[in-house]
Amino acid sequence: MYHQEARFYQLIKQRGHLSQEDEADYLRLLTGLEGEARLAQVIQDLGLSTFYLTDLWIPLGKGTQIDGLLLVPQGLYLVEIKHYGGHFLYQGFASRLNGRPYQHDLLGQVARAQSLLQQFLRSQQLDCQLVSKLIFSQDHLQVEGLAAGQYMLWPQALAWLQGLSDQMVGQPCSRRQQLVLDLLGPLQHASPYRPRQLTSIERQTLLSGIGCPRCLRLGMTYSRYKVSCPHCGFREDKAAACLRSACEWALLNHDLPLSRSAISNYVGSKQLDRTLQRQLAKYFHPLHKGHHACYQNDYATVYQCLSQYDGV
Repeated sequence: MYHQEARFYQLIKQRGHLSQEDEADYLRLLTGLEGEARLAQVIQDLGLSTFYLTDLWIPLGKGTQIDGLLLVPQGLYLVEIKHYGGHFLYQGFASRLNGRPYQHDLLGQVARAQSLLQQFLRSQQLDCQLVSKLIFSQDHLQVEGLAAGQYMLWPQALAWLQGLSDQMVGQPCSRRQQLVLDLLGPLQHASPYRPRQLTSIERQTLLSGIGCPRCLRLGMTYSRYKVSCPHCGFREDKAAACLRSACEWALLNHDLPLSRSAISNYVGSKQLDRTLQRQLAKYFHPLHKGHHACYQNDYATVYQCLSQYDGV
């Protein structure tokens, strides 16, 4: 499952090294994504993907991020996913996970997201029944401090989703469901927050080359039309590899416009400049005219490109 900050750290690790703090953040993100991906796979297997929105950004107040939203005929289920194992003790901001301080009020976080989503829907003249579901997506977790109706362990979540599937599979999308999909669909992956900026040393020392999206090694080789990985055998069109490399550079340097010369250095070969220039002109908006024009660093384009490589 694509996540911009996790991919940002992955690219730095591919071409350099992560600090201890960045490595800890990266592992934390991967753990969270594992839970979200696990739930999304079950929803897909049960035929409910049409009614499931992920990684929503609700632009109200300071905004809030929602892991998932499941649309059912009677209303909406706001889904908050935590991929924890071991022991979780809920005590508000004094909660503990496996004996360590957990400095978030988990129920408060869920309640705030539900409140903001409800306000946003009403501001758009949509009044829907909204219920929150806190799901712990690992198989083995002991929970204390939460009442039975305040959360679901993984076996309970599977049974709940199976029940929804039995009710909904084969049913057409209702008018209300379609209105919610049309309103909230564009808010998927729309968080305005970006990863930290690269340091000047990182900009100077990250290794160049075409990276493989499957095995994550550098050193892909290219022929007239194709680019291939000598390590795992992954192959793709040269134009697609140039666009992917440009989008990787754009994510790493999200504070800068796209420059063909800078991306050429990132790729590590001037022989791809012509293809790279065509891809930039096709997919990005030029900030000025001329052969050396820079292009707008557009996150939507970057997301559409890089998210295609999940699970290759």
